[in-house]
Amino acid sequence: MKKECKINNVDDDHYIVEDILDGQVYSIYITFFEKDHLPKKGDSICLSEKYLKKNPNEYFCFGGLSEIYGKDVSNENLDESEEIIIIKQRNNKKTYLKRFYG
Repeated sequence: MKKECKINNVDDDHYIVEDILDGQVYSIYITFFEKDHLPKKGDSICLSEKYLKKNPNEYFCFGGLSEIYGKDVSNENLDESEEIIIIKQRNNKKTYLKRFYG
């Protein structure tokens, strides 16, 4: 299940996010390989709950959908896939990125 979280703070790859429904605050480390689409404080990210529940010091990497790294997501519902993170910027722009492994 995906959760939409507002970004309260960003320090390099360390994000403090707050679930917009229940107010739960999470600390998560994410490296984004799409530097043109880096989420900022005040933006939202939608991601699988499983990433929020893991070890808080574990790093996750996300990048472009067409990249060769990570799972092929061409046949998946991007809004529901656990391998996809959605960045919702304050200007209402949405960016879809897939999880990289390695």
